[in-house]
Amino acid sequence: MGVAGPWPTATFTDTDPGGTPSDYQATIHWGDGTSSPGTINADLSVTGKHAYARTGTYKVTTTITDAGGATVTAASHASIGMLPTISSVSPSSGTRGGGKTVTITGTHFTKVLAVQFGNVAARFTVKSGTKIVVTTPGHAAGTVDVRVITKFGASKITSHDKYKFT
Repeated sequence: MGVAGPWPTATFTDTDPGGTPSDYQATIHWGDGTSSPGTINADLSVTGKHAYARTGTYKVTTTITDAGGATVTAASHASIGMLPTISSVSPSSGTRGGGKTVTITGTHFTKVLAVQFGNVAARFTVKSGTKIVVTTPGHAAGTVDVRVITKFGASKITSHDKYKFT
């Protein structure tokens, strides 16, 4: 699964000029019935990591408590979805001038933000949750990884995502 959300979970200001991160404790409530300690960073931001069991949108609250017992709570959300996967790129080669129509098949092609050949963006049309049609960009000769990028993250690099520019 992938994660999209406002990270860090909270940022706060210490009105005590001598305050340090060790003066505080943070608890992050992940919105799925679980919570964990947050890490208070030097810039007084709070970060944390969590693995969700299901996709969906979750309300995340972060409670910060200072050494004197005062608390404050910040709220945000996490949108959780599946990372895209690529099972094939067809055809798997073309000229370095670009302009070739290529079909990418795989899974979780929803909310696609970009398709890249190496680090070069390509024009694309999402046909379904399992099919994207893309026009290859111009690129130097060589083999590159094709990446599908959604709001939940980028497809992992595998042996199925290769494209060779000749």
